[in-house]
Amino acid sequence: MSERKNRPDSKIIIGFIFVIVGAYLLLYNLNLLPFSLPSYVISWKTFLIALGLLLVGTRENKGGGVTLIIVGGVFLVADILDVTIGELISEIWLFWPAIFIIIGLTLLLRRSREKKTENEDEFRVNESNDDYLDVSAILGGNKRLAYSQHFKGARLTAILGGVDLNLINAELAPGRHEIEVFVLLGGATIIVPNNWNIKMDITPIAGGTDDNRTFPQRYIPNAEYELIIKGVVLFGGIDLNSA
Repeated sequence: MSERKNRPDSKIIIGFIFVIVGAYLLLYNLNLLPFSLPSYVISWKTFLIALGLLLVGTRENKGGGVTLIIVGGVFLVADILDVTIGELISEIWLFWPAIFIIIGLTLLLRRSREKKTENEDEFRVNESNDDYLDVSAILGGNKRLAYSQHFKGARLTAILGGVDLNLINAELAPGRHEIEVFVLLGGATIIVPNNWNIKMDITPIAGGTDDNRTFPQRYIPNAEYELIIKGVVLFGGIDLNSA
């Protein structure tokens, strides 16, 4: 838990990025800047790189952040060198034999890991007993089934993809806990038991939330157990369901 608390809060970092970019664009439009940055500095390429750095710095799973950095970096380098993506790729293609080396090493390392875990829980990829979860989906989907009997929260990230967190078989730990959600051009689905005490604190920007929970006839929230679902939704959605 202490390791999780020491990680930067992505909402604060995102807020600073929006403030800085917005202030620069406002001053630029009002001709109040004594200088102007190159066009490629304020662009969707640098946005992808900044978002990738944010994910690498705040998430346990670094793969999605690295992917965004690479994609943004390729297009940014092409802009800086004033070449087309095709020309840049043709230069990079000189090193295509390295692809075989990378694939070979990946297969060898994967096979080595499979041998170590072939007698362990074969569904570990999709199931977890951890009390705190960090689930990301970048350009794809990621489903997680939680079985923790002392669940203390999670971080969910969905960028051009979808995250599905199923907590039906989990038990909430006593106290106040949080699920932090960041959605960009994607979606997140959270399924909870219908007797959990849940509060929503989502900031939607061209997005929204949909609470589809059903409750027992004599539903009385337990104040000693509280789960806060908070975060930011940009051009996407969050679905909250119960069973």
